[in-house]
Amino acid sequence: RDSTREMHLARLRSEFVSNVSHELRTPLAAIRMNAETLVTGRYRSPEKHDAFLQNIMRESERLSRIVDNILTFSQIESGRKTYEMHPEDPAAIVRSALEAFEPMLEKRGFHLEVQIADGLSSVLVDREAIGIAVSNLISNAIKYSTEDKQLAVTIDERDETVLIEIADRGIGVPSTERERIFEKFHRASNASDGTATGTGVGLALTRSIMDAHGGQTELEPRQGGGSVFRLVLPKGDN
Repeated sequence: RDSTREMHLARLRSEFVSNVSHELRTPLAAIRMNAETLVTGRYRSPEKHDAFLQNIMRESERLSRIVDNILTFSQIESGRKTYEMHPEDPAAIVRSALEAFEPMLEKRGFHLEVQIADGLSSVLVDREAIGIAVSNLISNAIKYSTEDKQLAVTIDERDETVLIEIADRGIGVPSTERERIFEKFHRASNASDGTATGTGVGLALTRSIMDAHGGQTELEPRQGGGSVFRLVLPKGDN
């Protein structure tokens, strides 16, 4: 059993390295291609010039998110991760995360719906960490989308908690894997057809962050297709 487990972990690590390499290579290639086009002057108008710059900015932000995920995951795994907790406005955290994805959502033709309840309580959190958790869910919703490109973001309260929901119309998660999907290196079986890639640590990292905040990470199928990921945070001091 120990030998089988070690072989399984070795395979997962190998897949992780391969996935990370692919995830890093894609934005790096795009940045290089766009930069070379600008340097050589192979663009036809000022509008094209600006578009190439925007592509570089967008891919740089994507690269930063991947690196931040890996570094934070490494810190958590080694027990070196610390959190600076302060009362924060959950709506401000979500808006900031969404802002970084706006160009990508627009480019890929997503319909975005945002609903934020009035008078939300604050949450006692590490703002950067919760921002990473929210960004991971938004990134996955985009990455595993289908032709029905809808994204609904809701922030509300329930009892003594604040709920942040990210609902998509993507490929969904098989019912037998809805708990395992939060394990490190695990990717859903229906995401292994090559249509989307990932490092395999995003959801594991999101759950670790939520656990550290005394919160919960929930997943349920969305009526009509897709998934609803929910971050449940205790209310902080107002």
